[in-house]
Amino acid sequence: CCASEPIDEMAAAAAKAQVGEKKLPHGRTEDGTEFLVPVTHDCWHDIKAGKLNLIEKFAAGLCILQIALVAFGILNKYAIVVIFFCWRAAYNGGLGWLLHQQSNHRTVERLLGQKFLVEGSPFRDWMKVQLSIKMGPEYDFEKVPMVYNVWLLFRGLVDIILWNDFVTYFVVVAAFTEVPAVITAWDVFLYIVAVVLIVLNWFWKMDALRVIKDFAWYWGDFFFLVDSELTFDGVFQMAPHPMYSIGYIGYYGLSLLSRSYTVLYVSLAAHICQFVFLAVVENPHIEKTYNTVCDQNERTQTRTALYSGPQAVFRRDLIIIKNVDLFRASDVLTLVILGQTIIGYFLGLPSWIYVAQCLAWRFFHSFALGYILHRQSSDKWFTKHFIKYGHSSKDAFSSWKTIYNLSLTMTHTTFLICALKMFECPDSLFSGGTLFKITCGVALTALHMWASHEVFEVVDEYGWFYGDFFVEKEGMRPDYNGIYRFLNNPEKVLGHASFYGIALVSDSWTMWALAVISQVCTMLFLHYVEGPHMRKLYGDEVRSEAGLTSAVKHKLRPFRLFQEGHTFLDQQTAKLSESLDKTKSTINSTGASISRKVDALRAPVTELVDPVAAAFTRRFGLLPKVVGKVTLSVQATAPIGEPLRVRWTSSVKPRSEDWIGIYPVGRNPSKTASSRSSQGRWVRVVAEQADKDGLYHGEVVFQGGQLPWRAGLYEARMHYKNNHGVLAISDPFEIEHTHLFPMIPESEDIGETDISIYLTELYSRILGDRAEVQPDAFLAPLLSKFEKMAVCDYVESALSVEIDLLVVDAYPTIGLLTDCLMQARASITGRPQEKSPGATPSSSPDKTKLRADVLELSSSASAAESPEVKKER
Repeated sequence: CCASEPIDEMAAAAAKAQVGEKKLPHGRTEDGTEFLVPVTHDCWHDIKAGKLNLIEKFAAGLCILQIALVAFGILNKYAIVVIFFCWRAAYNGGLGWLLHQQSNHRTVERLLGQKFLVEGSPFRDWMKVQLSIKMGPEYDFEKVPMVYNVWLLFRGLVDIILWNDFVTYFVVVAAFTEVPAVITAWDVFLYIVAVVLIVLNWFWKMDALRVIKDFAWYWGDFFFLVDSELTFDGVFQMAPHPMYSIGYIGYYGLSLLSRSYTVLYVSLAAHICQFVFLAVVENPHIEKTYNTVCDQNERTQTRTALYSGPQAVFRRDLIIIKNVDLFRASDVLTLVILGQTIIGYFLGLPSWIYVAQCLAWRFFHSFALGYILHRQSSDKWFTKHFIKYGHSSKDAFSSWKTIYNLSLTMTHTTFLICALKMFECPDSLFSGGTLFKITCGVALTALHMWASHEVFEVVDEYGWFYGDFFVEKEGMRPDYNGIYRFLNNPEKVLGHASFYGIALVSDSWTMWALAVISQVCTMLFLHYVEGPHMRKLYGDEVRSEAGLTSAVKHKLRPFRLFQEGHTFLDQQTAKLSESLDKTKSTINSTGASISRKVDALRAPVTELVDPVAAAFTRRFGLLPKVVGKVTLSVQATAPIGEPLRVRWTSSVKPRSEDWIGIYPVGRNPSKTASSRSSQGRWVRVVAEQADKDGLYHGEVVFQGGQLPWRAGLYEARMHYKNNHGVLAISDPFEIEHTHLFPMIPESEDIGETDISIYLTELYSRILGDRAEVQPDAFLAPLLSKFEKMAVCDYVESALSVEIDLLVVDAYPTIGLLTDCLMQARASITGRPQEKSPGATPSSSPDKTKLRADVLELSSSASAAESPEVKKER
């Protein structure tokens, strides 16, 4: 072998034979040797050109022999089935083993090279002649690397096996073909479908050969690599591994043509063998050869934080029933609900109950969970609920994962149980096409399982549980590898294959209806929930057209009918959109008109209702019999946290039990009685002497915890005695944020020191002289319920973080509450909040002392609290 020959000499020799021709590609062996790859052709080209060496002639002779043995009745049809599976075993088992060994140990290169091609071998000269027959003038047996000649020899072995595998399959089809005595319209339809499948199979095989050339057709990359760019278009945009998937669809066309279950199951077995060959031999070699370390590292670095370390959000999560842990409460709950549902099948309940159960879980899965994800995408609604009660975003996501997995499991389980309830066992598997229905049902279920596995391989737990709705990480982008290379949303179609398969087996129109409803629900979910969120999160990176759609459009582009149909559809879509816009405008204008009429009717109704309500309140002592004229006045705007003065004027001397409360505008619908609590924002009226006109004047001051600590519109209401009958209502006034108590939107970052300063000022205003406000002082036990509510109101209004009273109790110091709010802001905004310069970490006092101090302060605060403060208004 002269593999070390200078490449320039080879190029010069090849150039003489290639004047005006395209340059030969460069090949590279495992040891790095480069060479010009001579031109090779597929077997169809060689047959047409008459360039067959003895190896291929031997393969052709075996094919003719098998046909003759069957034709003359020497072999019966079942013997040819055995022969077919022998060739199939030689293909998937024999060639598979050789390729696997070649990929990992270079076994074929060593065995064939040393046996037939090395200097001194008795077969070398004969092999040189046979290999040269098929090649062009640029091929030189002596100058190409030995591995190239080994590949040419291996191609001969492949031809022997594949030709005979191909021919014996057609012999099996011919031997088992049955022609019906009377050909019906249904038979004609089946024959048309069969011919279409066969033609598509031929077209897709030839298109695949066009793309990968005979180099990949004969597994050339197991021997050496070619430095050329492969454009995977056409059929490679339509389905994964088309040579092994849709490239065998002709098998099922021939099965329909033969009308034989034997051919069908032989075809299924052969196709399954191809998938095993793909999984065991081809895929591992592709992963090893073409997946670069750079791509793997980028994916690993991007997702390391999600799957490892103290902040990991995925740790052996329950997926259907995988990773089940009986020591985990959520897993036990899922198993209990699943078990009860399965037991319900044996109770013999009416069928409509199982249908209702199936629909309930489907609607919950698509619409209830869809609503949660929609709100989570728009304003982090689900996460904020957990933060409100002192939990973290991880707790929210963990709870979501449990709910989603339970819903997904029950949606599929209840559909299967309903199908079992509808299924009636036939008298014979061979009557009414029962066996065919079961076969198709199992195949569709297997397709669904494969699609789900492929989806999970691409999106893993992060996408499976819709992680980008809850955990936003930099560097995450749509991944259009694997099955997503061909379909944008595989779950839209393939994700319901098992539903239709189960419906087919059950032979129930109810199950067909449930399958269609399930798919429609999923399509609505994808359109209104997942699609908008993807566009919002990833923008232009979201692909508008999948590979399958692009390939089909490209193939149909030459057909004028398709172009006209496509244009017609576009026009009709535009007209439909215009009609919908007009309808929407009409609905909006009608709604506005109705709203105006309701408002017009509301005034006279109120005039009728309020006197009745006033009489009612007087009858039960909520208002005096003679109210007099009472007015309230408040400044139009007031800064949040500053004392608020409310002035009152009355023609009747107020009672010492009269009081003024502050309420959000619209909180109390009635003008004669306050039905809602003031939440501690109230002050008693102090009567003064009447002026010369006989009018009484006064002023009350709201401060600290009595103030509204949430920005918005408010009104003051004066009430009679200790009741809620309204004597007067002020004009609305507005509470605004100021530089001392600013509002920090979610879009802006905030430092730890800033939050600490705001909280310190807040606690100082609320507590007044009752305590010295320090970052590490235990202040929460000193606050009343309404004062804690004031803290919650300010935090939500200023920091966009909704918290509950329990959080104020759980974080009793300003430092601890600051840390809690920093983490909450980070969870809501999806980015860490930077610590301000000079920020000091919160101290961590001794827990025993902390508990004792909190109990002591809580007791003293409770003892000092007056009965008026305790009373909830």
